Amino acid sequence: MDPISIPGVGSVPINNNEYTSKELYSQYLALMTQIQQIFNKPTITDEDYGELLAAMNQLKELAENGDGNGAYFDQNMANGLKSVFDMLAEVGITTDGYKGQLTPTESMKVLKDQTIVKNGKTYTFVDIIDTVAVQGTKGADQTLQAMLYSDFVLGVNQVYEDKLNQLGDQLECTKNTLDTLAALDDLLNLTEVANPANYAYPPQSMSDIPPDLQKKLAAEGLTTFEQINEWLKKDENATKYVSWSNDYFAQPIVRVPIDSEMDKAAQDLLRLRDELTQEIETMKNAGGEGTTLVKNMEEVLNLVNKSLAPYDDYMKKVGPGPYDATVQRQITESLHVSATNFVADSGSVKASDKIATTTTGAQNLSQTQTDELNKEMTLYQQFQSMAISLMAEIGKIITRFAQGAKG
Repeated sequence: MDPISIPGVGSVPINNNEYTSKELYSQYLALMTQIQQIFNKPTITDEDYGELLAAMNQLKELAENGDGNGAYFDQNMANGLKSVFDMLAEVGITTDGYKGQLTPTESMKVLKDQTIVKNGKTYTFVDIIDTVAVQGTKGADQTLQAMLYSDFVLGVNQVYEDKLNQLGDQLECTKNTLDTLAALDDLLNLTEVANPANYAYPPQSMSDIPPDLQKKLAAEGLTTFEQINEWLKKDENATKYVSWSNDYFAQPIVRVPIDSEMDKAAQDLLRLRDELTQEIETMKNAGGEGTTLVKNMEEVLNLVNKSLAPYDDYMKKVGPGPYDATVQRQITESLHVSATNFVADSGSVKASDKIATTTTGAQNLSQTQTDELNKEMTLYQQFQSMAISLMAEIGKIITRFAQGAKG
């Protein structure tokens, strides 16, 4: 159908098919009824003019944009809107601004009192709204296409949208979990080589490296101090060097937490504990209760809690703040100890191992969720294409029936 021109609105698109959505029709009907009620009032005020303009602008937006899902006004709705806006424009009231000679309120009063005689009957403006815009559009949302659109298409759309939103939320939670695990793993890397008195690390020259250890390095192709020094810049090589050094020095060589980093690490550890706790709860709510991944996440959380025990125990002792300088210093020290405990990772169950296992599980789940989300998105797109084709075919059938009835 060709667009229809309405004062203050312009050219309004009309549905090619004989239907509109329930939502769009409900909004249209509510706004027309609102205008009816305004002109039914015994006395019209300036506030009523503002309310009228607001309703007109909302009707204009609906006429231009439809319901956002592809449905626009049908022919009767557009004709009803045109009749009402035509009469309002005659007294200067449009959505483009007031153009009357009187005040807007006075023009509304004139329109309220105006009568039109048609087919021997006398109509007021309120009658016109009721006859043309309200009664004349009833059933606009009850055609076969409308019912199919609202009861089937929109219903299935909602099912798919709910499913896609659910999958998207689950995938986001898994990705957040991976970020949290990676951040915890980064804390475990805040270590340095402990330097016993009889051990120089990093070595400053070949004389700091025992002959037997030099032979082991030479087997790796490292025969000059410059080569060794460059090789040690990689963490994995430094770790290997420390391990080899244990064989050549009476005092074992170990890596220990970097003390200057522990205050910041403590704050990070508190934040990551909160994040991991929330992620576990989210996964449980999404059906992950009892899964291997959630159990592993809980084990990681237990290790974090165990490390933070000095801080947690002290906070239970002092209770809620405010705290004086002495207590605040003790809180800082308990946090420092807690972070050191975690980074040292000296328990029988290694946090590094448990984090690695949990990360692998989360990565596998993330891939599964991504595949499922892509699959559902493909099905949703296929349904959309099918629905569009189906609605178009029904429209053609209705048009053929209508043409046959007119013939």
